[in-house]
Parts: sequence; C-alpha cells; structure tokens
Amino acid sequence: MSQVGESACWTVWPARRRPALALGAIALIVGFGLASALLAGDWFWGAIVSLVLVLCVGEFYLPSKCQLSEAGILASTPLRDRSMKWSEIRTFVWSPQWAWVSRLGPESKRGWQRASGFTLWFDTPQRAAQCRAMLGQDTLVREQGMNAALEASLPARGGS
Repeated sequence: MSQVGESACWTVWPARRRPALALGAIALIVGFGLASALLAGDWFWGAIVSLVLVLCVGEFYLPSKCQLSEAGILASTPLRDRSMKWSEIRTFVWSPQWAWVSRLGPESKRGWQRASGFTLWFDTPQRAAQCRAMLGQDTLVREQGMNAALEASLPARGGS
C-alpha cells in the first residue's frame, strides 16, 4: 500500500459545491411530497414521503469530514460516522468528486451476500487518486466518468 500523507483529512460540503443539484433535489422532494398529499387526500402522507426522501439524501446537504489512515477510511457527518478497513473494501466505484466504498456483508438466509457501504466525498481529484492508490489488489475498482488524461496521471494501485 501507498503511504498516507499528513494531508489525509479534509472536510467537504457536497451541496455547496453543486448548488444546482441541491436545488433540483429539493424541488423533487417538495414535488413528490405535494403529489403524495394530493393523491392520499391528507397532508400527513405528503409529510411522511418528504421526510423519507430527506433522510435518503440528507448527507448530501451536510458537511462531511473524511480521513484516510493506514488502517482505513473514516467518513463523518453530523448524522453518523462510517468507517471501513482497507482489507474490508471489496468494491470501489469512484469519480473525481465521490466514491462508493463497499464490502461484502454476511450471507443471508438464502445464501446471498449483502453489500454494505457508504459514499466518500472528495475535495479534489488528487484526493480521489490518493484514496484509490491505498486499495488492495483484490478490490474491484470501477471509474465513473473518468477522462483519459486524469486516468493516465493516477498512480498504480498498491497491494495489500
């Protein structure tokens, strides 16, 4: 694995960086809430739908503190803290702005494996590359919207 430098801790506020997306999501939430209230004939159901949608995307609207260490990744928001050891990461879907970090969970009763994970927000594309370089060789890495110039400039992934 690569060494994590001293600059491996950052704070990012996704909604501030993408205000048009933030406003669009709010408009959709309000629209679905109003439609639910009108269809159900009761404001209560509109409020419930809106609340559920806000909880689903709430971390996008809050500041996130992220930290990379030799042990793993920590992502903290005012709602919750999430962490994962490098050795636990099995899937890493990423772009220069964010990554979905996932591990395989315990098998269910039907023999299916459940994946659990979280979104990690980056403040710079270099931070994304730094995180990617820390992954083990057995991690499935998928790039989303990566351009060829940025991909060519990234360091090789380290082994675990």
